[in-house]
Amino acid sequence: MNRRSRAESGDRQVLPGTHWLIDGRPVKVARIAAVDHVVVEDEEGTQIGVRPGELRTVDCGDVRGGGFQIAAKTSDEDWERARSLQADIQASVGDREVTRTAVDNLAKQWQVSRATVWRRIRRYRQEQSLLALVDRTPGPLPGSVQIAPELESIVVEVARRWWRQTDSATIAEIAPDVYSECKVRGLNAPSRATIARRLHALRKDPSNFHGEARSAMRERTRLMRASYHVAQPLAVVQIDHTVADVFLVDPVSRQPIGRPTLTVAIDVATRCVR
Repeated sequence: MNRRSRAESGDRQVLPGTHWLIDGRPVKVARIAAVDHVVVEDEEGTQIGVRPGELRTVDCGDVRGGGFQIAAKTSDEDWERARSLQADIQASVGDREVTRTAVDNLAKQWQVSRATVWRRIRRYRQEQSLLALVDRTPGPLPGSVQIAPELESIVVEVARRWWRQTDSATIAEIAPDVYSECKVRGLNAPSRATIARRLHALRKDPSNFHGEARSAMRERTRLMRASYHVAQPLAVVQIDHTVADVFLVDPVSRQPIGRPTLTVAIDVATRCVR
């Protein structure tokens, strides 16, 4: 593996697709820009450039969906307890078949029911992650979508159709079309509040827009690279044109000719202005 495809943060390699924390926020490595510069992506899809030393481990190799928020809110004590549970599982069953005796021993050791032991082992083997052993609040995962896939598809289609015409379309225009489409397909329409939440999430994705709106959104979230160094004079010249707020007139007829354009050229190396 070449050095451009990996970086270092402490004792762990920073690889594309791995998950980390920055200031308590979960992020995923999108790509390695340089040995000392990586591009990460947060839950909302925003990409930023950081140094590997700014990344903090979340102690989990595979964070999916709402697991981003769970990892960010997990305390050091919860991580230690999850490591202890992991060690107990490895010592008792490992990759072998789970026996009734092993479950009984773990239930007595953890002081929980046998059903809880089975649930923890099953989840740990499915997710192959330390995060699977972190206690979770009952209910749906944070950030998960609760509406049916058919309704989600309708909201996305209608929103994109409206945003193709105008990027300023709001729920006032989009919701009635969602209701109509659901009625045609024989589905129970989602509530206005649900549509509003889905539109709020969809607005963060540039792919849902077209033309200048999409370009503007991508420009706001693109990686800003460091300034470049120019050694030779006139190697790079930046030119700016500005239409002056005055009118020129013919000296004889006194008829207006037009507004003049002020052109300024700046040599990047010497900073000279012409």
